[in-house]
Amino acid sequence: MPCSSPQAGAAFLADLAARGPIHQRVALVVAHPDDETIGAGGQLHRFRSFTLIVASDGAPRDGRDMRRTGHASLEDYARTRRTELMRALQPLDMRDDALILFDLPDGELIFAIDTLIAQLAAVFAREGIEIVMTHAYEGGHPDHDTLALATQLAAGRAPHPPALVEMPYYHAGADGWVLQSFADNEPAPLTIELDAESWRRKCAMLDAHRSQLDLLTGFRQPTEKFRLAPAHDFTEKPTTGRWLYEQVAPTLSPETWLAHARAAILAEGRA
Repeated sequence: MPCSSPQAGAAFLADLAARGPIHQRVALVVAHPDDETIGAGGQLHRFRSFTLIVASDGAPRDGRDMRRTGHASLEDYARTRRTELMRALQPLDMRDDALILFDLPDGELIFAIDTLIAQLAAVFAREGIEIVMTHAYEGGHPDHDTLALATQLAAGRAPHPPALVEMPYYHAGADGWVLQSFADNEPAPLTIELDAESWRRKCAMLDAHRSQLDLLTGFRQPTEKFRLAPAHDFTEKPTTGRWLYEQVAPTLSPETWLAHARAAILAEGRA
C-alpha cells in the first residue's frame, strides 16, 4: 500500500520543526476525544486551516469506562466526552464546521471500516486536504489501528492524495506499555520539545478531558513526535508483533481485526 505525497509531507514536517504558523490544509483524524490533545495538542494553535475528525463517540459498549467514571448510561458518558472535547478545543477559536464527529461506537471502528473510508475520502476531497495527521499502526488500540488503515485507503481514492503523517500513542514493549514513542525508527521521527506556552496550552487541553484524567497521567509529556506514515502492511501484525487489544478493547480480538482489515484492503483493490 503506497504512501502518498512524500514531498508535501516532508515540507509539512519541516514547517512543524520551524515552529511557525502552518498554512497547509490539515486534517487531524483521531479515534477518540482526547486523542487530538495527546497527539498534537502542542501544535494545534499553529494551524491556520484545520479540520478535526473524531471517529468514535468515546463510549465503549462494554460499559467498563462508563461505570469507572460514574455515568448511568452510555449516552450520558458519550455526552460527557463530547462536552470535554468542546471545552478542550475552545481556546483554538476553530471555525464552526472545522470539527466533524462521526459518533461511531468506541472500540468497534473496524466494523465500520467501509463507512469510515467513504466518509474520510469525502471530507478530504471537499476540504482540499493536503496533510492528514493520524494514528500510527502499532497494535495498541484497535480503533487507532483502524484509523491508520482507513486514512491510507481514503487518501488512495484521491486524484492527488494528501500526505499522511502519523503520531505514536502506545504499543507493547518488552517491559510493558510504551507511550508516545514509535515502535521502530524507520523513518526517523521528528521530535518537538514544547516551549513553555505550548506546554501550558497542552496541559489545559488535557485538563479539559476531566473524565479521563486518571488515564492521561502518563501522556503528560512535553514532547510530541511525528513522521511520514510508512507503507504499513495491515494484513500482518504491527512491527512489534504484539498487541494490547485484550487490555483496552477485550471484546475485539486481533484475529478479528486483521480479518476485517484484509477484507477492506481487498475491497479497495489493494491486496
